Amino acid sequence: DNDTSLATTAYVQTELNAAGGRSLACASGSCDADAELYTDWMRGAIEVPTDSDNLILGEIPVAITVTRVQAIVESATSAVVTIQECDSAGDTCNTVESVTADVDGVISTTIDDGAIDAGDVLRMDIGTVTGAVGQVSATVTFTKND
Repeated sequence: DNDTSLATTAYVQTELNAAGGRSLACASGSCDADAELYTDWMRGAIEVPTDSDNLILGEIPVAITVTRVQAIVESATSAVVTIQECDSAGDTCNTVESVTADVDGVISTTIDDGAIDAGDVLRMDIGTVTGAVGQVSATVTFTKND
């Protein structure tokens, strides 16, 4: 049956909704996904960080775009946190975004270089630490590219 009438479209949407498709909206022959289907995050923390510390957050299996970086320190003044895109070995790295985290936290949504290739790794690199930082934490939010 090649019926593309409104009734068929409504039927398909009803079936999607019944199958848990609340995150998919289909109409006029196309479907749009809600952001929660393609938005994800990675987080890392380092206790008693120094300016020579870094932590590989993980490998990126599909191309992504970084949309937000959040960082916070505990029990001290501040620490510079740089999120880096590195090759698959975690060696050759470029800056994605750099922020100065304090005890109130910092959020950046104006990402310097957010396009990350599939197969690369994200790394959290610690720069200048001011005071006796007990812990620094960073969360990277991204969308998966299609």
